[in-house]
Amino acid sequence: MAIENIKQELSGGKPGSKPGVQPEKISPPPKEEKKDTSIFRGGPGMERGTFDHKLSDPEMYRGTELGSSRISELGKKLFEGKDYIKKSDLECADSELDLGKWGEYKDFSEKDKLDSKKLIRKLLGEKK
Repeated sequence: MAIENIKQELSGGKPGSKPGVQPEKISPPPKEEKKDTSIFRGGPGMERGTFDHKLSDPEMYRGTELGSSRISELGKKLFEGKDYIKKSDLECADSELDLGKWGEYKDFSEKDKLDSKKLIRKLLGEKK
């Protein structure tokens, strides 16, 4: 074996580097964690009573231009019959509202649909 080959093996296979010295490892920058800005704050879901209580929070209707009574009314209409509400329920309701007269909420008026979309986006933590 030639001396040059031995130097390459000791240096990690890179010609011109010093034997026995490890090359500097570059670590990627740490990933930023996304904060869950939805009503669930990182949890999987919540009980119906807790959900209704959070809907009465003034912070809920600050960005929606809807009153507290209107938000409560829509919350009851959207999630009627559910005892436990998950984030996926909100996402499903959002997509169902987009289906218009063929979706689950086909009996909603146009105003109810628009207001429900605003509310759901606020609950999911999305910007306008």
